[in-house]
Amino acid sequence: MNEEHGVSPRELQLLRELAKGSSNREAAAALGISEQTAKTHRRNLQAKLGTHTGGELLTRARALGLLPALPQPPALGHN
Repeated sequence: MNEEHGVSPRELQLLRELAKGSSNREAAAALGISEQTAKTHRRNLQAKLGTHTGGELLTRARALGLLPALPQPPALGHN
């Protein structure tokens, strides 16, 4: 378990699937769990991280280091 944030290993697996753009159903299938269990894990994650939407969840998880940061786009050159 991620002690600092109280995130379980299974919740972290779900978070990684969601970060790939998977729906609850797709994430559940990838993890071999029911869609309802995936929804429960997602609700628990949102409560633990203090978020209300999927976008907020992923942004907060990245800010806390639970997910890798998004790559920065290359800087535009001046011609």
